[in-house]
Amino acid sequence: PGQLPHLATTYAAVAALVTLGGPEALGVVDREAMKSFIASLQVSGGRCRGGLHVHRGGEVDTRGCYTALATCRMLGIDPDEVLDVAALRGFVASCQTYEGGLGGEPGNEAHGGYTFCGVAAMAIVGALGDLDLRSLVRWGAARQGSVEGGFNGRTNKLVDGCYSFWQGGMLRVLQEHAPEIFPQSPAPRVDRAMEHDKVRDRLQADGFPEAAASAEALFPVEGSGGRLFNSA
Repeated sequence: PGQLPHLATTYAAVAALVTLGGPEALGVVDREAMKSFIASLQVSGGRCRGGLHVHRGGEVDTRGCYTALATCRMLGIDPDEVLDVAALRGFVASCQTYEGGLGGEPGNEAHGGYTFCGVAAMAIVGALGDLDLRSLVRWGAARQGSVEGGFNGRTNKLVDGCYSFWQGGMLRVLQEHAPEIFPQSPAPRVDRAMEHDKVRDRLQADGFPEAAASAEALFPVEGSGGRLFNSA
């Protein structure tokens, strides 16, 4: 009480009320005041147009977009009533970098936490297709450490436990919206017979004729019941 209102704490408080459950819990929120607060935070011009300050006069980044939209969703508020959703979509899309992930604001390095917020915000308003989903999936998958199994938040950074949530959560959101990804990411065509022959020939050349004979078990051709490759 008495502190500056902030979108992150607003989101957390509303989520806590949702956890408690029931109309009595959610009924403590003054929805009209909430609409006014959220609307007051959206940027109306400049390179961050459409983004939201996390508090009045505060930084503008994808956290503001996600926490505002998630709060609206939990309270049953139509985002179009309080925000310029088209401008918000444009802001989030402009945060996607050449790597595929999203930075906190346009021009920033791709980062796991900001990527989750941007992707989740786009999912809430049904605009995942505004992003380059193919490069996003590739970037997210590349963040997993080959030794530790966990995720890092940025390229060439150490694996960190918190990013198992941010990166794993982002990929889970994309999984839920897979039909929107597939048009951008057609399954690769694989010539199974060619792969079979490549493995067999390599094993024979290395002096493993018995293993070469079982190459079909590794790279099955059509009709063999194998599952390593997508059907052509």
